[in-house]
Amino acid sequence: MHEVAHEWFGNSVSPKRWSDLWLNEGHASFYEDVYAEGRYGAEQEAVMRDAYEKLGDKLLANGPIAAPDPKTFTGDGADYRPYTDASYAGGALTLYALQQKVGASTFNAIERAWVHRYDNSVASTADFIRTASDVAGTDLRPFLRSWLYAEHLPPMPGHPDWKPLTS
Repeated sequence: MHEVAHEWFGNSVSPKRWSDLWLNEGHASFYEDVYAEGRYGAEQEAVMRDAYEKLGDKLLANGPIAAPDPKTFTGDGADYRPYTDASYAGGALTLYALQQKVGASTFNAIERAWVHRYDNSVASTADFIRTASDVAGTDLRPFLRSWLYAEHLPPMPGHPDWKPLTS
């Protein structure tokens, strides 16, 4: 399912820069979890909580989700840069946090607008934030920036009991 999701996030809408990679890998991971919930009963909330609490700030070892630091790509994993946990799990957590903040209906409208606006083109993190704000009818820049450019994971909306592993 992860690779099927790339038909929309990564193929139809491609990242403008490497730092925008979370837009395809985060979406593919998010929708992989949605599919697993519907098909196998693996609750997405439990998967997101597990990633948030067990990985926490470790996700940001290479820098913020939308601003990885190329100087950190050394050692055995250097051949996979910039494909890090931040792009995959961090991106999925960001999307889940957005869904929790705006509600499922608005989140789905944001996703549809994103794919529609940037179909067969490239787009950036700033484009996603602008689209989300436009569709939601509220300025989501502070919220999304707190997830995408922070050195620590922010609180998960609607889940005050979730505590991220901190570094």
